[in-house]
Amino acid sequence: MKTKICGIQSVVDAQIVIQASADYIGLNFVRSSKRRVNMDTARQIIQLTHSMPSDIKTVGVFQNQTSDYVNMVADNLDLDFVQLHGDETPEFCTRIERSIIKTFSLEPRFDVEKISRYMNKYKVAHFLVDRQVQGEGEPLPVDQLRELAKRTPFFLAGGLTPNNVTSIARTVNPFGLDVAGGVEREGQIDKKKVNEFVKNLLNLPSIPSLPRRGLKRGGEHYI
Repeated sequence: MKTKICGIQSVVDAQIVIQASADYIGLNFVRSSKRRVNMDTARQIIQLTHSMPSDIKTVGVFQNQTSDYVNMVADNLDLDFVQLHGDETPEFCTRIERSIIKTFSLEPRFDVEKISRYMNKYKVAHFLVDRQVQGEGEPLPVDQLRELAKRTPFFLAGGLTPNNVTSIARTVNPFGLDVAGGVEREGQIDKKKVNEFVKNLLNLPSIPSLPRRGLKRGGEHYI
C-alpha cells in the first residue's frame, strides 16, 4: 500500500523519509502552513531524491493559489505531482501542467454516493480524502470511507499514526495513506515514527487508482 509523508522541511528529514522507503514525499507551499518550505530547501530536497537509489515521487502541496504560481513552482522544481488542497475546480485543474492529487475535505457524516460523483468530475491522477479541519476534529467514519474507496480509490489522511494505520488501512482499503503530524514529535519529523509508519504498510496490498485519470509528467501506470 502506498505511503506519503508530507510537510518535509529539511534535507535531513527528507533523507529519513527516503531511507524509510516511502512512496511519496510532500513539500508544502501553502503560505499559511506551519510546514511551509522555502524554494531553496525544496530544491535541495528534490536533488536528494534524484541522487539516492529511490523511486520516491515528489509532491508539491498548494491551496487556493493561482495556476500560474503552481505551474511556476512545479516547473522550477520539476515536481512529479501537484497536490491541490483547496477549493480548486475541475476547470482550474485543466490549467495545471503536472499530474494532480486533488484533496477533498469531508464532514464526518458525508454522503458516499454524492461525494463519489463529485470527485469523479475531476480528471486527475489521484484523490486524497481528509477531515474538514486539518489536524483536529472528529475522525471520518471508517465504514463510509470503505464504501467510498470501493467506488473511488484515494489517499487517506487525517489522524493517522504508526499505531492505528494498519487497522485503518485494512478496514478502509484505500490506494494509499498520507501522514504529517502523525510522524512528528514536538513539531519535528521523528525517524522512529516514520520507519514504523512505512513498515506497517509495506506488506499490505496496494489497489490501483482509476486508470482513466489525467496523468501528465512524473507519474506512473496511468493512461
